[in-house]
Amino acid sequence: MLETNEVLQRLTLENHKMYVLVNANKIAMEGIQALAKMLTNNRTLKFLNLTEAIEPAEVNGHDTQKSVRLLANALETSNTCIIKLETNPVYDPKLERLLNRNMQTHRASQKLKAKLKRMRSEV
Repeated sequence: MLETNEVLQRLTLENHKMYVLVNANKIAMEGIQALAKMLTNNRTLKFLNLTEAIEPAEVNGHDTQKSVRLLANALETSNTCIIKLETNPVYDPKLERLLNRNMQTHRASQKLKAKLKRMRSEV
């Protein structure tokens, strides 16, 4: 559903645990992979909050860095729309660089839209 979404601009999954617990309704690595796939196709989502959603690596052997890198790779290959992706406490330099790139693209787009609007109003 999120892959084809054309309306939603903000999504918060804050405090959702992205690892499997026995008898719990949690998002596992398959959930991270689905989010990464969604990021490669979605063109409207600008803010994704996963704060506290990815459990530290020492819990159940879950590889937190790998999860964040999957998300970063999705941004690298085709997504320039996401301008804020919060994954605290995990810091990934690649993700930070890609988000900065996306922010610059977003700002340039906004400036162009404002310039076109001014030009139209002058005509």
